[in-house]
Amino acid sequence: MNDLITWLRATIQADLDTARAATYGEWAMFGHGDDDYRPYPAYPGEQVTRGHGWNISVTDPAGPDVAAELRRADAEHVVAQQPRDTIASCEAELALIAAYEEHARDWPADVVMRPDTDPIDFVESERTRALGEAVRLLAHGYRHRPGWQEGWAP
Repeated sequence: MNDLITWLRATIQADLDTARAATYGEWAMFGHGDDDYRPYPAYPGEQVTRGHGWNISVTDPAGPDVAAELRRADAEHVVAQQPRDTIASCEAELALIAAYEEHARDWPADVVMRPDTDPIDFVESERTRALGEAVRLLAHGYRHRPGWQEGWAP
């Protein structure tokens, strides 16, 4: 579990750093784009449809800054990934990892219920197991990132 947590924390921290470095402001979609718009060919001979794409802007004190011209679905996706939302999600995910680590230090997940086991120790051990499963499920959402190991799957 330690390798998974080290990898997951680094992956989330990289996303957090990227979001914090992004242009400050409200990202928005504008323009009258063509839903059939395709970007320029990625390689010679690629077949694409031409048209006018949707624009992405960032509203900040200096005024709107056009960042890209994209297909509508791509533009909607980019706008949905507001840096402030990504920052909040990353901070919450890092807090979940920290909660698991802190709890696991005090109550290992391997307590077995026996007649002489303190019920509180057993319950807290179960809580550690549940937090660990939540961390594994969270990590599984990042499985397409470099460094993922199939053995970490929930």
